[in-house]
Amino acid sequence: MCLINVFHVYVKVGREDHYPRSQFMLKPEDGKAILAGTDPDFEYRHVAGVLCAGLDAAFELTNHIDGDWALNREVATVGLNRKRSTSVGDMMRDENGVPFMVSSVGFTSLK
Repeated sequence: MCLINVFHVYVKVGREDHYPRSQFMLKPEDGKAILAGTDPDFEYRHVAGVLCAGLDAAFELTNHIDGDWALNREVATVGLNRKRSTSVGDMMRDENGVPFMVSSVGFTSLK
């Protein structure tokens, strides 16, 4: 078991009207800029810590599959953000602090 920290990508305050969530697809270079704080439009927000076997398990545990993922016993939510399912473009840090972006298939290292 390890602790995986989950971060969701959000459009920065004041930029929401430019980027509806359904209309953007982030690439790894976008994730690196967001992580570095240099992207003018997007930011990562820490939404959960998940005690699990790894990135795949954290992804599954932070998706609304059979109910609200925030109620999963392995998950400790962070902040008051509205909880949505983890999806492409979001980021997770593994037990060593290495950042990974959720890709359309699997994960891409942002290190």
